[in-house]
Amino acid sequence: MKLYKINKIYFLFLLGLITMFSCETTEETYEQFTKNGEAIIVGKPISLEIKSGNQRASFSIEINADPKIKKGEITWTNKGGVVMSHVFDIVRTSNGAEMVEVLVENIDEGTRIFNTVMMDDAQRKSLKTEITKVIYGSVYQSNLLPRGVNEVITFADGTATINLSDNITDGMVETMLKFEDASGVAQEITVANDENTATISSYNKLKQLSIFSNYKPEENAIDLFSSSIKEYTFPRVIVDLDFLKWQLVSLPNDLPAEIGHWAPLNFLVGAWDGNAGTYGSAIGFRIAEADPNIDAAVGAPHHFTVDLGLTDALELEQIKWDTFTPYADIHTKKYQVWGIEDIVDAETSLDARADFPAWEAEMETKGWVKLLEDTRLSDSDKNGFTQKIVNETKVKFIRIVILDKFDPRAGNLDFAWGDIFLKAYL
Repeated sequence: MKLYKINKIYFLFLLGLITMFSCETTEETYEQFTKNGEAIIVGKPISLEIKSGNQRASFSIEINADPKIKKGEITWTNKGGVVMSHVFDIVRTSNGAEMVEVLVENIDEGTRIFNTVMMDDAQRKSLKTEITKVIYGSVYQSNLLPRGVNEVITFADGTATINLSDNITDGMVETMLKFEDASGVAQEITVANDENTATISSYNKLKQLSIFSNYKPEENAIDLFSSSIKEYTFPRVIVDLDFLKWQLVSLPNDLPAEIGHWAPLNFLVGAWDGNAGTYGSAIGFRIAEADPNIDAAVGAPHHFTVDLGLTDALELEQIKWDTFTPYADIHTKKYQVWGIEDIVDAETSLDARADFPAWEAEMETKGWVKLLEDTRLSDSDKNGFTQKIVNETKVKFIRIVILDKFDPRAGNLDFAWGDIFLKAYL
């Protein structure tokens, strides 16, 4: 009898525990349909996902089958504590649960807390669903950099190759190349992250290459963000001019073709024959009492004119002088290079030896352009020298003016060179 009483007491204790937990479970369930003691008759979203963008976001909301759901509302707080709201209609396409896509604009950049509720026609609301999400904008974009470029290579056929860095920064999805083709038409090439080389079949040599990269801050972001733009200048293609096509042109007061005292050769033509050791490649004058007429004929400055044999006028990039092999210590010390596209009516009548400034002025009035200004060389250039031509004038003819000459050997005032070479931009 005593054992029975103990079991009965234990049974009543267990029954009380079961009743207590049962009540808590029922209350928790009931709380889903009450708010401040009032009944809630609109169902909350089954699920909600946010895809971030550029000061906007896309909401994927799964609503339940409750036919009373007619609207939805998304609220959040922008900068400065401004509460924002976006209300949207629910247009069902089925009787069951379904997904609704909602695009919300005008969201300030930063971390935002979004509250979403469903509503019926009487504006009665469901329980809210709260999600925190980072929204992106100008601050994020200002820190984006374009993909690096290792090299821009241009070719004589008008094509170009862009070698890009293999360093892909977080969020980068592609890189864009913008340029004008040879016809002046805007072009755009997309380079994927797994590609390191882009080929341009035609480009405008007078324009630049613009490069920027597109980013997504998150994999499912709804917007692309473009990095800053970096400009690259297409390297100009430089080619050696074919001196075999050059021809001596005889204009008034030019040096005669044959005046070398070592041999009666057409030495000016020989000055671009590719052989620095030929007599024909030397210009030499002996100022001696035995032949006083030479002094009158060749006193500095003196000049000669060359047809470069070009079909199209080109801009010269550099001139190179090789020394005359037998006498490397004889070389011109100061000279000019002039250029022109057409020599019709380009002849000068003045003598440069008589009044050089007047002769220069006449050259300009005739259309000649000074490509290289009074270049002076040092004795260290005895082994040949190269001068860059910076004037951007396109030419077919050049006129070289020798301004002075020097030879340390007693009794001579000579100048000489082995060969002349020219490079030009295509």
